[in-house]
Amino acid sequence: MKRIFILICCAAMELLAQAQELKVTDFYMDQSDLTANQQGTMVLDQNGEKCALIKIITTGTDFRFDVGSLGIRKVEQKAGEIWLYVPFGIKKIKMNHQKFGYCEYPTTVSIERARTYVMRLHTKAVSEGGNENFGQITVNSNPEGAEVYLDGVNVGFTPYYYEYAIPGKHRISVRKVGFFDSDSNVDIRKGENSTIDETLVKSCDIQNKSDRVDITIKDVKFSMIRVDGGTFIMGATQEQRDTKVDEQPAHVVTLSDYYIGETEVTNALWAAVMGNSPSHTSYNAPQMPVNMISWDDCMKFVNRLSTLTGLQFSLPTESQWEYAARGGNRTQKNLFAGSNNAKDVGWYKKNSRMEVKEVKQKKPNELGLYDMSGNVFEWCYDWYGLYKDEVKSNPTGPNTGTQRVIRSGSCAAKERELRVSCRAANPPSSQFSAIGMRLAMTEY
Repeated sequence: MKRIFILICCAAMELLAQAQELKVTDFYMDQSDLTANQQGTMVLDQNGEKCALIKIITTGTDFRFDVGSLGIRKVEQKAGEIWLYVPFGIKKIKMNHQKFGYCEYPTTVSIERARTYVMRLHTKAVSEGGNENFGQITVNSNPEGAEVYLDGVNVGFTPYYYEYAIPGKHRISVRKVGFFDSDSNVDIRKGENSTIDETLVKSCDIQNKSDRVDITIKDVKFSMIRVDGGTFIMGATQEQRDTKVDEQPAHVVTLSDYYIGETEVTNALWAAVMGNSPSHTSYNAPQMPVNMISWDDCMKFVNRLSTLTGLQFSLPTESQWEYAARGGNRTQKNLFAGSNNAKDVGWYKKNSRMEVKEVKQKKPNELGLYDMSGNVFEWCYDWYGLYKDEVKSNPTGPNTGTQRVIRSGSCAAKERELRVSCRAANPPSSQFSAIGMRLAMTEY
């Protein structure tokens, strides 16, 4: 029996080797190549950060790539190269080719902003060994043009056919922007064709109005409020009494139009998008703000939501957050978000019993935004850093840091921490019941 088991394992390993003739032979940062940081070839991610560029050295074409939840921003086929633009911080690259098979490559160096990397591939067609040891798979969808993922690797678009599938149990995912994912298991058999037919379900309803966009996902409705761009003074302005050192110097910022969430993201919305509930058990009611989420969790959420809706969501930058909290171009120059009296617009230490409350229980600010003073802190996109006396246009904060900005104060905060210019920060991995998030969105 032992001898038979060893023979079976060896046969399986030989079959797997036949199918996996796609390998990474070298991967490094090219310090002298400035392509990723030059006008004309520079690409930005959905949060305005400069992407990294991976130059894949290969004469092959028709590769499919996947870098995880952060997503690929752009793919360009060049002579003898494929240029892959990715957000900084990715940990692995999955790739697939109809002839060359699969490869999952954990990045061996840190993927930094605006840097160029070189990846060299070794390829050998699996068809050289014939296809009698493989199964075939056909994936159809209604509507067509959906992405097909085989065991987490992007392999193509529907209608899809692959003739060199390794026999055994596999996971098939079919994904299309604006529709819910469809996942299924398939047992691929040698010499047989397995067919999957999926009818995709529309993921959301979007109603565009003059001053807002109303979106419904799984019967959960939320609204994004339009913020007309403009120029404002950010930081310790005259009405902001009892300010802190990091609110100075006050400086001029100009912003383009954008949208921001009418409320903090609720537990109901998070569950509709992510299928789980991360919040503290005391604060997990549907209309309470989602909490116990890290900055990284927020990025997964906005990317998933963007895929479901076809819209471009993000965390608000710190300047977007403050401009909206002040009331945008309708500002009344209040101390807090919508009032000079904290109790009118916010939950904080004096009136909350230090407990998170449901959203929209206090008055909104001038733009119709709720809870921008108190209840839970809200993650912003930016790394935390000190202000400079410089005029800024659509700033996204420092390039690096150890903490991400959080704003608004919380149900456990002192009154002064609810002011619209007050700043705080936490490591991006932090998860507390007093930290949640609010969405931002590019112009609809």
